[in-house]
Amino acid sequence: GFNPPRRKIYQIVNLEDIVEKLAGKDYVTPEELEKVNLIKDKDRPVKILGRLKSKLSWKATFKADSFSRSAVKIIEEAGGKVEC
Repeated sequence: GFNPPRRKIYQIVNLEDIVEKLAGKDYVTPEELEKVNLIKDKDRPVKILGRLKSKLSWKATFKADSFSRSAVKIIEEAGGKVEC
C-alpha cells in the first residue's frame, strides 16, 4: 500500500487520563503531559481525544496539535479553551 512520506504520527491522550493526573491545572500543554508520563516526547505531535466517563469539572486552556470533535466540545462546555 501507499504510505505518505510526511504522515503525522500523533501521541494519543484521552481527557480521562488528563483529568486523573492534571486536574485543576490552568494550562494543559505537551510539557505538562510529558512531566506526568502521558506522552513520551513533547516535541512530537499530540492529539487529545474526548473519552471521559464524567464531565470535565474545571476550566483550563488545552494546547495540542490536534483534538477530536468530542474533546473540543467537552472542553468548551466546561468553559475551557482549545489551542492548536
